[in-house]
Amino acid sequence: MQGQYEKALEWYQHALDGTQKALGKDHQDTLTTVHKIAWVCHMQGQYEKALEWYRHALDGMEETLGRDHQDTLGIVNNIAGVFQQHGQYEKDLELYQCALHGKENILGMHHLETLGTVNNIAGVC
Repeated sequence: MQGQYEKALEWYQHALDGTQKALGKDHQDTLTTVHKIAWVCHMQGQYEKALEWYRHALDGMEETLGRDHQDTLGIVNNIAGVFQQHGQYEKDLELYQCALHGKENILGMHHLETLGTVNNIAGVC
């Protein structure tokens, strides 16, 4: 939140090492840390690196929690944001709509996370 991305990455890497040892590489807490590392890379403009981390988190969350879990859909939403910043709007919209469909099913149409995805789709349009 202070823009100290390198410091954040150091701390997240430390947390990742610890959670992997304590809980395993496929545990939800470990994968949440992977997702946070992806987000920091995304904020730094390191989009390819961010996509690698996001995909790692997404694969694990889908395997561990399922495709329609709120945390899994949050990762899909963030991956869409990377494509939006690259101007790949068709792929971006496809991912946002996938996230929207899942969020509507599990959270409802009026949940703030669902509406956030609706807002993202509007921004792309």
